Amino acid sequence: AAGARRTDDAYSRFVVAKHGAPYMIEDFIPNREAAVLDPRALAALPSVAEADTFRVFGQVADVGPNLVASPDGRAYGTGLNRLKVLRGRLPDPARADEAVADFTVSGARVGQRVRVPLVPSTDGDTHTPDLSAAPVPATFTVVGIVAAPAQFPPFAANSYFSGPSYYLTPAFYRTHETSVAALDYSLVRLRPGMAAAAQHQVEALGRGRPVGVQQLDNQARDVNRSIHLVAVALWLLAGLLLVVAVLVLGQLLARQIALDASDYPVLHSLGMTRRQLAGLAVARCTAIGAAGSVLAVGVAIALSPLTPIGLARTAEPAPGFACDTLVLVTAVAGTTAIAAILASWPAWRAARAAATALGSGSGNGLIGRSAVAEASARAGLPVTLTAGVRMALERGRGPTSVPVRTTIGGAIVGVCAMVASLIFGASLGHLLGSPSLYGVTWDVEIWNNHGPAAVPAAEPVVRADPDVAAAAFVQTGIDFQLGGRAVSGFAFTPVKGTFAASMLTGREPAAADEVALGASTAARLGARAGTTLLGNAENERAPQVAVRMVGTAVLPPGDASAHLGDGVIVTRQALVRLAGGRARSPYVIAVTFQPGVDTAGAVARLGHRLSAVDENFFTQRPTTPTDLVNFGRIQNLPLILGLVLAVMALVTVAHLLATSIRRRRRDLAILKTLGFARGDVGRTVAWQATTLAVITLVAAVPLGIAVGRTAWRLFAEQLGVVPDVSTPVTLLALVVPATVLLANVISIGPAVTAMRTHPASVLREE
Repeated sequence: AAGARRTDDAYSRFVVAKHGAPYMIEDFIPNREAAVLDPRALAALPSVAEADTFRVFGQVADVGPNLVASPDGRAYGTGLNRLKVLRGRLPDPARADEAVADFTVSGARVGQRVRVPLVPSTDGDTHTPDLSAAPVPATFTVVGIVAAPAQFPPFAANSYFSGPSYYLTPAFYRTHETSVAALDYSLVRLRPGMAAAAQHQVEALGRGRPVGVQQLDNQARDVNRSIHLVAVALWLLAGLLLVVAVLVLGQLLARQIALDASDYPVLHSLGMTRRQLAGLAVARCTAIGAAGSVLAVGVAIALSPLTPIGLARTAEPAPGFACDTLVLVTAVAGTTAIAAILASWPAWRAARAAATALGSGSGNGLIGRSAVAEASARAGLPVTLTAGVRMALERGRGPTSVPVRTTIGGAIVGVCAMVASLIFGASLGHLLGSPSLYGVTWDVEIWNNHGPAAVPAAEPVVRADPDVAAAAFVQTGIDFQLGGRAVSGFAFTPVKGTFAASMLTGREPAAADEVALGASTAARLGARAGTTLLGNAENERAPQVAVRMVGTAVLPPGDASAHLGDGVIVTRQALVRLAGGRARSPYVIAVTFQPGVDTAGAVARLGHRLSAVDENFFTQRPTTPTDLVNFGRIQNLPLILGLVLAVMALVTVAHLLATSIRRRRRDLAILKTLGFARGDVGRTVAWQATTLAVITLVAAVPLGIAVGRTAWRLFAEQLGVVPDVSTPVTLLALVVPATVLLANVISIGPAVTAMRTHPASVLREE
């Protein structure tokens, strides 16, 4: 539980610890209609508490990590958005050939030499690139891997500065201050309560032109949302462990009370009341719970360096040992209370028995017989098998009683959880490996460095490519207003073949008055197939028109910040209608290859054909939703969860076997007297373990499959993806022999103890 809380708020604490900026003012030089603010004038505004400037230098190939440097070393240095060193060290500010890389930079490593050709400026004007001049070479060595606020996935899709970056030094900035084309940005922190005033002041500084302001708090919200799903998984682990632990603890305390109850008749005869006897047992068990909880707190603190997990581990500002006082104090109080509650009924029952039958605690009543054991005996099965089945299923009475039902219940919970986690983990892996399940129904995307106007040149190439089965212009991040709510949307225009969306219900939109909604959006709007909604798109002043919902779709992640299950899908014709006739042009072509075609080869051939038309064309894989990326980092967590619970189940069975051998020494002694050899005793214990394992499997496997499938469907529906369950038949088939084998392995110790039983000494004690 402490690890779940630490994971959940790791990024929020990271932003605070690294002095994260809530706002970023962007250089909108590519947009000639937007304002370009003087960083010094921005920093001097009365509402601004801090403003640190940095620059992003232009690369010849407009792809790959950003190159970031500040003039004074404050932005991404000693001021706002400070860096956390994950490996290596920070660069020397006086050296232009050293840099650190974001942990999100693919393939970055300490010691790596990076060579980048930069776009030269025109006559020292960094806002005007000289595309005809020779590139300016830049070479630097990566001396560290770092993490920075606002540089965690999901990255903003509507920013010129977004995604993985190299952070260079003030020396690099001075070296290329005027020779290289670049864009300037400012990280901004406002004075308390000055947000409204800041908006007016910044607009005045822009002199009526739009100013590029990015709220980094929104990016932090998306990061926290994706990390929260990981924390939920840890809470689930804590809850399931609690269930198994309560089962184990309950049987241990009940057994202890039963042993202590042999003295109750004497104590009662000496004057102790029934309430006092019960209170004595509860007090003892409460003390046991308190002592155990204090020890557990120490273990939790010792294991705290293992958390947070996933992406939160990168963000954790104070890795190492941690003490979550709220959780640990609550755990001590809760564990102590649980011990007292679990002891209450057994204590009262033992006290009542002592009060009503002085000295009769030996339990001379009839012992419940096992129908399975009786059937084995009548069938003439080996005596060792019958005896083992009887020891496994018959509880016994008095001092010889063992907690059969609670042990089997605990084992069933553990194995059931393991089977369910195998189903869940396999389904998660299937989802991560099947893009169509999360809305990506195409193989590759075509982009052009020169923007939307250059993309249509790819149309004839795509239509003529024999490897291409279907292609469509796709447009993401469209702002819609539907049913009075703001919704992000997706539009498509077929280029070749038919565009196929991943539909949960209904069909894809085809006409200008049709839409398909994400599951979460449809639920918020209260819409279903056939519902008519009023809305517009892109232009807030566009007249609202009626559209009809024709299905529920899995929204493809047009950018990393897209939320699965949210949004709307429309055709290009519908977008133009909703936008009042004025809609932005699409800038990506999504391509689906023919079935059976080698994707890598098809991509290479397509890239070659596109380069022959325009060398600025490039292809890339579709975006994977950040929620799934973060789950991919902990893809093995469900398996770990299942294994932990399965181990607890085996420990429960081992404890029962050891207790059974200890308490039934008399029965074993009689069996030896009647002719059982040491090997017969060992085989009896093995059959006892096998019986427990088989009964557990018979109940746990089908129950675990049902639980796992249900849990995955609920999770997938909540996430907004196709709820396709994957059942790992091979793994489940291995669970059965593995469980039986492990049960027999853990029975070796109790079996050896049983074989060493000396009948004469045991019966003499009797």
